[in-house]
Amino acid sequence: MPEESSIEKIPFRPAVEPTDTNFDQMGIFHCQIPKNAATIMKIVLCDLYRYWKGIAFKLQLTKDKQLSECQANGWWKEQVGAGKKYRRDFWQPGAEKTKIAVTRHPVKRFVSLYQFLCENFKLCGVKPDIHTFTKDIYTLLKTKSVKGTNFQEKDRDIIDYHAQPQTWFCNLAADHANFHLIHFSSDRVAMKSEIKGALDAAKVPAAYSEQVLKHIDGSDTSHANHNENRKGDLKKSLEENRESMQYIRAIYYQDYELLGFEEKTL
Repeated sequence: MPEESSIEKIPFRPAVEPTDTNFDQMGIFHCQIPKNAATIMKIVLCDLYRYWKGIAFKLQLTKDKQLSECQANGWWKEQVGAGKKYRRDFWQPGAEKTKIAVTRHPVKRFVSLYQFLCENFKLCGVKPDIHTFTKDIYTLLKTKSVKGTNFQEKDRDIIDYHAQPQTWFCNLAADHANFHLIHFSSDRVAMKSEIKGALDAAKVPAAYSEQVLKHIDGSDTSHANHNENRKGDLKKSLEENRESMQYIRAIYYQDYELLGFEEKTL
């Protein structure tokens, strides 16, 4: 068991969430959690939406996506619906909405967050390091202010949004048992199997789900980081620092407890 810490846990609060989705029309609710394959999942579900509405396209695997084609084309709102070009649904969704959320080990997600915000977008001061970043994220989430951190006010909302615990999104803290939880992993075969199970529950025909799942091991986003050595070094440094791990636990304790992730004992 992890040791007790004097660092106060950050109380739960609901996350502010994006609303740019039409997937619920297919009987699918996708909980978009940042740094948890959110962009790839939107690309997967967008292609599924195009199959469902009969919107002609050729599936393309890509390594530099930032938006799904659905977002880029405004969901074809002028062409989809009764009396319009794309009015037919190519299969009947399930009677109950299928809830899907991709979850990720809190430490691995935090390392990805650090690389995304500090190394890619340079939002963490002049000489960032992952231990200072850990304290700064704790301060930001606890006080809702950048005062006392290396962050700038203009970046507060984007940092706050990406750093929130997974269980703050989509009422996962209370409702996680009703979600198909997809475990973010380098084991893409296992990920595809879990997503396929969720799409089966949503009554998606296998011919379509098998096509869109090619993105899981064949596509990537423009900000994905594939330097495994760097990720491994950051993870090791974080896990071996007692104070930093106490801050991680004080922020993400519900992610560990409710989503079934193990905590490393120092």
